[in-house]
Amino acid sequence: MRKRVLITGFLIAALSLSACSKGAENKDTNNNGKNKTQTEQQENEVVFEDLGIKINPSKDFNKKENIEMLVIENENVSFSFMSTEDNKMIMEKSKNVKKEDADQITDLFIQKARNLGCIAKVKSGESEKAFKDSQYSMFNQKEKVGELNGYEYYLLYSDKYDENNLSETAKLELKEAANSIKDLKNNITIFDPVKNPVVKKEEKAEKQSMKGVINFNTKTLAGKDINSSTFKDYKVTMINIWSTSCGPCIDEMPELQKLHEEAKKENVNVIGVVADTPDEDNELLAKEITKKQGAKFDNIIPDEKLSKWIIDNVKAAPTTIFVDQDGKIIADALIGAQNKDAYLKNIKEVLQSVDK
Repeated sequence: MRKRVLITGFLIAALSLSACSKGAENKDTNNNGKNKTQTEQQENEVVFEDLGIKINPSKDFNKKENIEMLVIENENVSFSFMSTEDNKMIMEKSKNVKKEDADQITDLFIQKARNLGCIAKVKSGESEKAFKDSQYSMFNQKEKVGELNGYEYYLLYSDKYDENNLSETAKLELKEAANSIKDLKNNITIFDPVKNPVVKKEEKAEKQSMKGVINFNTKTLAGKDINSSTFKDYKVTMINIWSTSCGPCIDEMPELQKLHEEAKKENVNVIGVVADTPDEDNELLAKEITKKQGAKFDNIIPDEKLSKWIIDNVKAAPTTIFVDQDGKIIADALIGAQNKDAYLKNIKEVLQSVDK
């Protein structure tokens, strides 16, 4: 399966990671009466809960916009590098991309991205066999960082990286990024997400001015025909734009489903837009994600017109916008994930502005 990326590149990836850190531990009791320890989510730590991996990167690491962290096939956390020059070039090319040329932009993104390393989760005793796979064999340094529940965890990276076709500035960026991966070894924690679930910190999305009219004629993930006339059935429609590689997008889906059910009382609808579709692999993945997360509200596959609008206007995932019955954006966009109550507060503000 091809590596999944959103063609707007590292700008989206940089904001698609949930921030959390080691915090005070709280005792809780599950239905069986057994104690489990909950770790409070705080600011700097990045949590990949399905994998049982926490990364507490330095402030310097967090500032590096050239590094992308992405979960691949729910087996490892991959680190990729792209120079500032290449990222800018791809962004420029993507501005006027046509639907039939979208794969060319994606392929260019994959071509320019360079693998820095990964955190691999493999079955205990099978690391030697697993590391013969091409996705791991490219790395000559393999350092064990933990073991839990029949799995071993390794930080994989290389001492040398391909500098071909890079400018001197880009080579320096690559060297700094590669050194950052090596330094992660002592900042990785392996945990049991069942016994030690992460208590998510309440998040507040950033507001960003955004204009335009949303118009589409396409299908939902379920195959239902849908077009922008659906806006006329509600006073306001909240559109959540997400991608299959965005952890916070996926994590907030249960909250969005609750919001969808509650907001209808105020004549407000909630729909999702899967930004990294149309793509056969991503569509299958999106269906799996929405089913697992219990997201029953409509999630649509953008047509050419909507895809172009996303490429031109959306720089991070998730991005949430509010439109009126004509599809006109009527409030600031929200950048980042939130819980139901935070979204309800935003919706109340939007409704008040509409009623004025």
